[in-house]
Amino acid sequence: MMDKKRIISVLLGLLMVGGCTLAREESSLTNRHAAGKISAIKRLGESHRPVPKADLSRLIDELSSDDPAVRLYAIEALEKLTGQTRGYHYFDNPEARAQALSNWHEWLSGQQDPYDPVRVPVK
Repeated sequence: MMDKKRIISVLLGLLMVGGCTLAREESSLTNRHAAGKISAIKRLGESHRPVPKADLSRLIDELSSDDPAVRLYAIEALEKLTGQTRGYHYFDNPEARAQALSNWHEWLSGQQDPYDPVRVPVK
């Protein structure tokens, strides 16, 4: 059985460790860490407002990420925002993803005004 001082020391140590937290990742499409990038991608995909083409361009660029989770969230966000996938599957081989990525770039370049946000389709 532990003595009182040892029990108190253990409890205080647990409280101190429990109170420590890691710094939160900045939620940004330009974040170099996947967690911060995914948070921003999810937030953008769930927005119910017009999306600037620069943000759409960044989402499309993330379709070529080395991280499959980033690719997954990017295509989900694009599908929510545009109603289409343009044949992209985050799990496809690099060649198939490259073709679909080309389709996305072609789609984006076909949008009228590069400063006019793309409207989210009404469901």
